[in-house]
Amino acid sequence: MKEYKKNPRKITDDELKALAENIRELGDLSGIIHDLTTDEIIGGNQRSKVININECKVEIIEKYEEPDQWGTVAHGYVIWNGQMLNYRQVVWTEEQREKANITANKLGGDFDMTLLKNFARENLIDWGFDSSELYDFKMIDESSEKGLSNVIRERSDKFNLTLTFNKEDQYLLDSHIKKYGKDKIVEYILELLKEDE
Repeated sequence: MKEYKKNPRKITDDELKALAENIRELGDLSGIIHDLTTDEIIGGNQRSKVININECKVEIIEKYEEPDQWGTVAHGYVIWNGQMLNYRQVVWTEEQREKANITANKLGGDFDMTLLKNFARENLIDWGFDSSELYDFKMIDESSEKGLSNVIRERSDKFNLTLTFNKEDQYLLDSHIKKYGKDKIVEYILELLKEDE
């Protein structure tokens, strides 16, 4: 098997390590994860809403007398419209529930906007992107032809600009924003662009 050649999802080495540790500790967090201690859906909440899980049949195919090393007590499927959706029962602590819920959503990496441009904009919007998230598609195209500072001057008084930084620089950027505020950082970037002309 090989990775999908058009996959626009990217993940840093640190995020990949965190994901591996998470899988080692909590197991696979895809599908629907149901904690029996609290009778709550910990993973797959949106999926569960769509299928109205309480109206579906749950078929258990493997059950354990004691939780395994990942807290799993059963595996099976939720049957919905003839489909079999992965289902897992767990017995977790509150901290495990919190960690699983957050990391299942957070550790998926980020989108590489350059690779994402290989997809039709209309499709991306149909598939869940907000048009404001794709605003920089136009900026990338125009800035390569006219120069970024000219594109910025042509825009109205207010505009959105998305900047991508290396994960290693995130702490530095966050500390500067806390110290000086976003407006000062924007002024600084604009000054650099003016000097570049």
